[in-house]
Amino acid sequence: MNWRILRAMLLRVIVCGIGVILLSGGLWPVKLTVAQGPRPDKFLFAIGGAAAVGRFTAPGDVAVGPDGTVYVADTVNHRIQRFSANGEFLGAWGSRGSGDGQFNAPYGVAVGPDGTVYVADTENHRIQRFHPTGEFLGKWGSLGSGQFLNPSGVAVAPDGTVYVVDTWNHRIQRFHPTGEFLGKWGGNGRFYYPFGVAVGPDGTVYVADTCNNRIQRFSASGEFLGAWGSRGSGDGQFSAPFGVAVGPDGTVYVADRNNGRIQRFRPTGEFLDSWGRRGGGYGQFYAPRGVAVGRDGRVYVAEHYNHRIQVFGVNYPSTWRCEYFANRWLAEAPVLIAQADGMSLSLSWGQGSPGVALPEDDFSARFHRYVSLQSGRYRFTVEAEGGVRLWVGDRLLIEAWREPAGVVSAEITITAAGDYPIRLEYFEGAGAASVRLSWMRL
Repeated sequence: MNWRILRAMLLRVIVCGIGVILLSGGLWPVKLTVAQGPRPDKFLFAIGGAAAVGRFTAPGDVAVGPDGTVYVADTVNHRIQRFSANGEFLGAWGSRGSGDGQFNAPYGVAVGPDGTVYVADTENHRIQRFHPTGEFLGKWGSLGSGQFLNPSGVAVAPDGTVYVVDTWNHRIQRFHPTGEFLGKWGGNGRFYYPFGVAVGPDGTVYVADTCNNRIQRFSASGEFLGAWGSRGSGDGQFSAPFGVAVGPDGTVYVADRNNGRIQRFRPTGEFLDSWGRRGGGYGQFYAPRGVAVGRDGRVYVAEHYNHRIQVFGVNYPSTWRCEYFANRWLAEAPVLIAQADGMSLSLSWGQGSPGVALPEDDFSARFHRYVSLQSGRYRFTVEAEGGVRLWVGDRLLIEAWREPAGVVSAEITITAAGDYPIRLEYFEGAGAASVRLSWMRL
């Protein structure tokens, strides 16, 4: 969307020094053992980027269902999108409006233990619930006293209880899964524009008290249990924490928005570690707003201004991730996602294409993996029938976006041994299709 058009649609309100975009003129008997295991900061893949179907505009939140399906609150596009655990686009629903199944800036999404999807329909001041594939099931709430004022976050407990962050009323409300009111707590002085909420496996409720730069924790009924955090950039400090999530082992993850990072804590607030910095590369963040953790421990981060979801795990994949697009510009969502073995990359399709979902001509691909490099000088060589771009780390090393690229080489000095991301982009115009990538230490 053209920025001038978008700007005309938006009302920008400054809350606690943060630009917030608004679109309108009892405990369960679970034994919990938390150990500081490996940090899940290894980039696996990304979903999205600013575009159309399968892409996002300022996504506000992300959630993972019990079957691994990923749901994204595509806020500025007024819709919910869903993806497989591997990132394949599965579908979307919603449009701008106030009817059933329509949205006005949905900022929060959560999934119940039965797969029911709950959406914080922020500027319609309500919660909507859906079947996992998007069929409308019900709604509750409206603008007014005793209702909601810009609810921006939602979470579901193991027993199905729904917790809503009633942001501009500075409180948490809790409901039966179908919307019957159960209770509330907070108010001005206890919270200051809270935006995120999460529930641990033992029923503990965690609230991202955004403008107070802290995390507060409560019992299931709202009894205060503790808090941690202050304004700053040190370990355990925050600058506008927007999102909070709890892993299967009880570890708490916080999307520290203005510090451009994810922080991890024990359930009672002891700092474990963090990763990320502000930027647009893999493992970097620009306004991380939502965070979710799957049953397998994967961490999903919704970046408001990089318009994407980044997915992280404990270990780097040992294969190439291959994403194929039915156009020459790596646009829309990939229509085929596959893997390729081997350290170097060598793919050839002759006069055909990688799969039936792709045309024989005019397709493109993105290949990605991490490789272990020692310090020293390296030469990377690409041979391709189509056009190519190659990144090593954050550096664009080869750019031959023409057809055919032929054989192109470039050298780079690695100053410190470690795991480096390699990303190769390729397009095929007409004729034979092939691409090969290799490298050697000089």
